[in-house]
Amino acid sequence: MNVPRLNFSHGTHEEHRTRLETIRDAEKAICLTTYAWWRGEIAHDMADALIERARAGVECNVIIDAMGGMLLEREVLRRMLDAGVR
Repeated sequence: MNVPRLNFSHGTHEEHRTRLETIRDAEKAICLTTYAWWRGEIAHDMADALIERARAGVECNVIIDAMGGMLLEREVLRRMLDAGVR
């Protein structure tokens, strides 16, 4: 079964590129947990990948720590929710 389970809180740019590839390759479901969702290019790339997969019918589940998610841009959150990311 193709259900990646990822932790997005730490890592180098190369590790984030690998995570993005994993998300983009998901066919059934994605389970992503993170204690922090930062602002900037990496955060937008991650959101865009999740949105694309959700629109393709992949079940996308994201858990963000309440304190660590305070920097999550509301526009990014709205786009993810509107696309079906949970």
